[in-house]
Amino acid sequence: MAPLAVRCGYRAVHALPLRVQHRTIGAVNLLLGRPGALPESDLSLAQALADVAALALVHWTPDPLRPTDIDTRT
Repeated sequence: MAPLAVRCGYRAVHALPLRVQHRTIGAVNLLLGRPGALPESDLSLAQALADVAALALVHWTPDPLRPTDIDTRT
């Protein structure tokens, strides 16, 4: 996958944990076009957004199916 990312112009990746109550439930990857570390302020903001996304995922419930929906669950 790394050669494809380089061909697409990415030069760095940062992985941020999706955390809920000190438990990691996944990760968010940030792909950057230039090598190097993120500034601390950007890293703090990105982690805060990842934490909010994790909470949203944990508390998300799908809408009930409507008669016009196609259900692909088996």
